[in-house]
Amino acid sequence: MNHASVNKPAPLSFLEWNLNARSGGPKYSIPSFVIDKIQNEKADIIVLVEFSAPEAAWSKFCEQLPAYALFCSPFQGGYNQVCIGVKKTLDYTAQPISRNDINDIKDPKVPEYLQVDLKQDESTLLSIIGVRIKTQGNQKPAQYRWLKEMLSRKARFLCLGDFNCTSSELQGKIDPQTNAVVYGPRIKNGYHSYVFPDGSTQGLDWAILKGGTANNPYPDLDKSPYATYSWDFVTKENGYGDKTSQNYLDVLGKPDHAMLKGAFRFE
Repeated sequence: MNHASVNKPAPLSFLEWNLNARSGGPKYSIPSFVIDKIQNEKADIIVLVEFSAPEAAWSKFCEQLPAYALFCSPFQGGYNQVCIGVKKTLDYTAQPISRNDINDIKDPKVPEYLQVDLKQDESTLLSIIGVRIKTQGNQKPAQYRWLKEMLSRKARFLCLGDFNCTSSELQGKIDPQTNAVVYGPRIKNGYHSYVFPDGSTQGLDWAILKGGTANNPYPDLDKSPYATYSWDFVTKENGYGDKTSQNYLDVLGKPDHAMLKGAFRFE
């Protein structure tokens, strides 16, 4: 890659998805339609939260997605993981940060977190970060503070995940220290990524970007210019019965959030 292409790289597409593994368990396995969906979407960057794959399952998952360099936070029984995938065809070296650089996932003040740095000629061009703010207990404020501190140390990053709050709330929680922007689908046009038990809806899955711009490369660009949510996996064939994107998807072991999809160009 020449110098000009480093300064003006092509847009990279992304997909973020909460898989609803609920910390896994002996009977949990990643649904086959999740693998199919990831393969068909062909996103350059994938981030999966509420992910769970002990050693044998992780090996199988990697075999099923050979197009990606895949990284995962360590498996600990009773806790979720975060998975990040980077297309092997990209002209970057993907390198996860050391787990010594972040606190123990068992700490209620720390969100579920994984970071992979995209490097070129030993220089870090961009950090890809996957996050889920945990809802157990009353430590969400502490988790947002921890995340803001981590993000404030980075020059350029794309942070994707389930932040368990609205985009405006999230922007307020990371300002002004990170100098980053929260992107996502346009909620006022009817977009949502989660349905609560009472039937109310909300966007919870977002992209936080610093050092670049986001855009929606999909057909609904006019309704939502920066990103979109997709619920097209909610079908009878995938085990959801008669449920739709407007229903509370309390189906054990199957994703209950929309896929967040978009693209970004970093500067």
